[in-house]
Amino acid sequence: MARLIFWSCLFMAMMTWPSSAQDVTDSPLPVEKSSFLKDRLEVGGWFDILLLDQGRDAVDDYFNLYHFYTTFNLKLTDSMNVFTEVEYANIPELNSSDTEVEFEIDRAYLEYRSDQRFRLRLGKFNTPAGIWKPIHWSVLVDTIALPIMEQNDYIPTSSVGVELFGRKYFGESELNYDFLFSIGSGDDLGDNSDSEAVGGDFRYIFRERYTLGISYYNYKDVEGENGSVNGILSYADIHLLANRLLWRTEFLTLTRSDTSDIKAFYSKLKYQINRQLYLNYRFDRADDENIEPKGDEHIMRVATLGYWPKTFLRFKLEYADHKFENDSNSFVQYAAWMGFIF
Repeated sequence: MARLIFWSCLFMAMMTWPSSAQDVTDSPLPVEKSSFLKDRLEVGGWFDILLLDQGRDAVDDYFNLYHFYTTFNLKLTDSMNVFTEVEYANIPELNSSDTEVEFEIDRAYLEYRSDQRFRLRLGKFNTPAGIWKPIHWSVLVDTIALPIMEQNDYIPTSSVGVELFGRKYFGESELNYDFLFSIGSGDDLGDNSDSEAVGGDFRYIFRERYTLGISYYNYKDVEGENGSVNGILSYADIHLLANRLLWRTEFLTLTRSDTSDIKAFYSKLKYQINRQLYLNYRFDRADDENIEPKGDEHIMRVATLGYWPKTFLRFKLEYADHKFENDSNSFVQYAAWMGFIF
């Protein structure tokens, strides 16, 4: 009863928050210009707060600052800039009462662009793979819980190396292409954090409503037992019902020369009730390597109510049901989230 009263009060507070008509899109974060260095430096960022109840006696409830990001974009010339992103994260671990506290440089790269067909990044950047991973900011995505394939880092979130990317238009259609040459992930992913990798992503957008894409990622498991690891990630994004209904899916196949393959996917439906309010449902399935025994099947069902009263202020309420092949690990998760962009 106490939990029901709490969620009801929180929901009523969200519904009565002052509102303004804003489009809900996955757009880049707004930045506030500084007069420093003759208006060549842009400073921005965001933070979010998470209330999490994992519904298990052995796991403590969680309420804390979830992420705090600050970005710096220094324009050197009309075709060259330096971008840096600093992150503080205090993230609850999925299957324990512990939290993982991090403070790191999340991205730092030099970018050169001749035109929209050719751009180059040198440094640490988001791995170009599918739809979810390059977005990177939880303040821009529709749910609180990450897809299982992202929780398990089957493909590293970050890469350190060279990225070549661009886009080309064919009438009303658009082809985005991205090539990756990496000397490591730049993250603490165990023995393979410095493993060399190559990859690419190709995305075709047509009629502004349909997106089809495929990504490839390869690295050598130099310290583990997996041999050569190849990831192929196919994805689609389709807007229906006058752009009120979005269907999205991503499917990952991870083939390993010396051990069994991994398959993971999610599929979601998002209904935009109005410019500020939406409902989202997502179904995930993957092999989960974060629990014992390794390879235990993990199925997740996530229902989210999102409310974005203003461009800079966003709320989410979420229910997530986690099922495992070993039922003793299954649990239900309740969460409330607030994000603020500055």
